[in-house]
Amino acid sequence: MTRPSNAWVEIQAARRPHDEAVAWRGNSVDWFELRERAESLARRLDSALASRPRVVALLARPSLRFLEVLHAAQLAGVTLAPLPARGTEADWQRILASTKPGLVLHGSEFDEVAARLGRTAGGRWLDVDAGLDREPAGRGSLAPILPDHAWLLVHTSGTTGVPKAVELRNDQLAAAAAAVIERLGCRPGERWLAAMPMHHVGGLSVPVRAAVGGLGVVLHEGFDACAVRRSLDADAVAWVSLVPTMLASVLDVAPGEPAPRALRGAILGGGRLPPRLVDRAAGLGWPLVATYGMTETAAQVTTSHERDASAHPGSAGHPLRGIELRIDSPDPDGVGEILLRGTQVSSGHRAGGAGAAETARDDWLRTGDLGRLDDEGRLWVETRRTDLVVTGGENVRPEEIEDLLMEHPGVVDAGVFAVEDEHWGQLVAAALVVAPDAPNDDELATWCRARLPGFKVPRRWIRLDRLPRNAAGKLERLRLRRLAAPSSEATVGER
Repeated sequence: MTRPSNAWVEIQAARRPHDEAVAWRGNSVDWFELRERAESLARRLDSALASRPRVVALLARPSLRFLEVLHAAQLAGVTLAPLPARGTEADWQRILASTKPGLVLHGSEFDEVAARLGRTAGGRWLDVDAGLDREPAGRGSLAPILPDHAWLLVHTSGTTGVPKAVELRNDQLAAAAAAVIERLGCRPGERWLAAMPMHHVGGLSVPVRAAVGGLGVVLHEGFDACAVRRSLDADAVAWVSLVPTMLASVLDVAPGEPAPRALRGAILGGGRLPPRLVDRAAGLGWPLVATYGMTETAAQVTTSHERDASAHPGSAGHPLRGIELRIDSPDPDGVGEILLRGTQVSSGHRAGGAGAAETARDDWLRTGDLGRLDDEGRLWVETRRTDLVVTGGENVRPEEIEDLLMEHPGVVDAGVFAVEDEHWGQLVAAALVVAPDAPNDDELATWCRARLPGFKVPRRWIRLDRLPRNAAGKLERLRLRRLAAPSSEATVGER
């Protein structure tokens, strides 16, 4: 898709000035007003940066001002690097050291931490509301909107190690948004509920798609299952982006209640959809849409067609327009590493940093995920290569064991991972959240042996109050491995 010479907020303001762009805390902002606000901020950003590096870090919770700054960055030709609002000071220091922003904007709730970080990290810091509003607005022409300009600098989830920074260009984001809108059949004026973290590509992709397609964003400050369910029922929401754990929480708010009447699609990413969750949601009429993607691909690269996710639980749908997908070195079952390329696919991590060499090769993105394609071209993601448990020369996919454990009525949540073993190399371990009347470990192992080959049965069991997941809902297997280490001290409520 060729990037037009105007920012998307300008295009929508010209096409549908009085259509809703954002619904926030009971107020509605149309595209004309959003454009006016974003342009004013763009001129202030341009003035505040002066000769500084044109990277702006943003430490703030999702809000109307957050989206204004998002669009202002594109208008000003600035690269925006959102920081995790629920992160730690160590997280923020690491990201700031790697991104080297010319300006850091922060919400008022982060005033104290901003003062501390400003002394150690240096650079210029401004309150994103009052401080930015006091900046003089430049009167010259803003930078042209270039297809290859990096609009966003987004960090990976870091579930397999240190998060890496990925630059996402205007043309990548345009291609990704247009392909999703085409697959889903989104119509201008429809509402998309945004409750995902805005420092991850899954959250940022919602306002980007809305601006490309002329949709309205129903913006939440964060994920609250009760608030999401109320909004889906009351606000005529057509689309919502969630991860599987979020969907499960929303279903728990109103057990047995049918799907919201206006909802056309619940877009689910961040991990494979467990079959039991698919059955539960589909049985209540939820229109599920399974996806697969990553930061390096500007979100989704595969998306299921209508009702396909329910008919083929566990699948991730078909590749989107413009995406080439192949399976590298498949085994006898057709499983190999998933490789991708296309306009929306990044060539690697920022400035050729750590991970770039093994990620980009011959123009193909090596995802590190293992999967297969069925006879109809549908992708099935098996696991991450780094998550495989190799025990006695046999490969065990954690997701297979997790799905089985979740079929037991006494298991509420399950995470499977590897522990080192001198004899077998690795053993299968399972961390569980269980119901009060759940069987003990030996009884669960016996139950598993009746359904699995012996080498796949967990040999180590940990019981927790909750499983460690990041802000995007992804299971943190590295933390589980540390919890299972003999010298570890549990930090997520080991029972």
